[in-house]
Amino acid sequence: STLMRSSAASDVYKRQGAGSVSSMFADMGLNSVNTDVNNELITIQSPTILNETVKRLNLDVDYSVKGWFHTRTVYGTELPIKVSFIGLDDNMTFSMELELEENNRIRFSTFDNPELEGKNFSGQLNDTLSIGIGKMVVTPTIYYDKETAYPVFCIRRSSILEAQGKCKSNFSAILNSGGTTVIDLFYNDVSTQRAEDVLNTIITIYNENWLKDKNQVTVSTSQFINCLLYTSPSPRDGLLSR
Repeated sequence: STLMRSSAASDVYKRQGAGSVSSMFADMGLNSVNTDVNNELITIQSPTILNETVKRLNLDVDYSVKGWFHTRTVYGTELPIKVSFIGLDDNMTFSMELELEENNRIRFSTFDNPELEGKNFSGQLNDTLSIGIGKMVVTPTIYYDKETAYPVFCIRRSSILEAQGKCKSNFSAILNSGGTTVIDLFYNDVSTQRAEDVLNTIITIYNENWLKDKNQVTVSTSQFINCLLYTSPSPRDGLLSR
C-alpha cells in the first residue's frame, strides 16, 4: 500500500506576519465576526483557487519509478525532467514510460492509449515531439545531471477534471481552535514536498485574489468620490444662479 502523508500550513500563516490571512481579516474588520471568517473558509476552498493551483503546479502530470514492491512517486528535487503537453484534449488520460539515454536522448514507449499502443517515440531534451494525439516537450530541471543513469520514469497524464477532483479531495481547511481568525490548511499526498507546494500555492493565490479585490474596492471608491465631486454644485455656482 502507498503511504499518504499530511502536511499542514497553520505555521505558514504565522510566519507571514503582515501578509497573513489573520492580518487580512483584521484589516477587513472580521476579527469578531465568525460568519465572515467562515465565508473566507469557503473562499479558500473554492474551485477557482484549487483549479489555478492544479494549473500552476501541473498536477495533471504524475511521475513515478518502479520499486521492489510498488511504484514510488518522484517530485521536486528528485525529478530531473519535466514533461509539458501541447494541444492535448483536457479530458485525455494516458500513461507512458520515459527513458533518459546518453547524449540527452529520450525515448517514450509503453503507451496505454489506444491510438498510441505499440508505438515508440524518440528525440532530444527540449525538442517538441509530435505523438499523434498532440505534442510534448521534455525539459531538464535544475536537478538534471547528464552523467547520472536514471531509472525508467512512468508518467501519467490525468484529465484536468480528474486532477482538480484529486486536489479537492486531498485538501481540507478548518478554523483553528485557538483563534477565530486563523485557518489551518491540510493536504494529503504521497510526496511531502508536493503537499507543501500545494498548500503554499493555495495561500499565494488566495492572497493574490484578496489583493485584487482590495485594489478593486479602492478603485471603485475613488471613482465614486470623483463622480460626486464632478456632479456636486459649488457655492459659486449657487451665487451665479441667483
